[in-house]
Amino acid sequence: MAVGPFLSHDVGFNEQIRGDVDFLASGVAAVLVTTTHTPDRAADTQYSHISTNESADVDYSAQALGTKTIAVEATRVRFNCGKITFTASGDVTGRYLYLVYGTAASLVAGDRILGHIDLTGGGNASSINAEFSFTPHANGLFEITRTAAPA
Repeated sequence: MAVGPFLSHDVGFNEQIRGDVDFLASGVAAVLVTTTHTPDRAADTQYSHISTNESADVDYSAQALGTKTIAVEATRVRFNCGKITFTASGDVTGRYLYLVYGTAASLVAGDRILGHIDLTGGGNASSINAEFSFTPHANGLFEITRTAAPA
C-alpha cells in the first residue's frame, strides 16, 4: 500500500486561503470513505457529496483532528495534526481520508471539504479487531510553498 499525498479540493481550499474558515480555530473532521466513491476535487465540495460512501462499519466514526498546527518551515507553510485513530481495536474499512470543516460528531450536508488522502492507492484498507489510524507524514498533512510571480 502506498499512501498518496493530500489533494486539496477547490472550494474548501479556496475558503481556507481567503480566510473564510480557520484550520486552527474551526472544527476539522477526518472522514473515511470507501472505494465506492471516486474523488472529484472540483465537484466534491461538501460533506453531502461523500456521505453516502462513508464507512458504515459499527466501529467507525468520524474523528475530530487534534493537535492542529500551522508553522513556517523554511519557504513553506505547513499544516499538520496529531495521529487520527478511527478505532483502537475494531473492524473499520476505508480507502480515502477526507478532511471536512465541521464537528465530527454532527457533520451536516453543507460542511466544506478541504481535501483528501488516498490511503492505499487501490482498494480499501481494513482493520479486523485492530487499530485503524492515520499518522501524518513528518512534513505534515500538506504544505503551501512560497509563491512566485507569473512568467
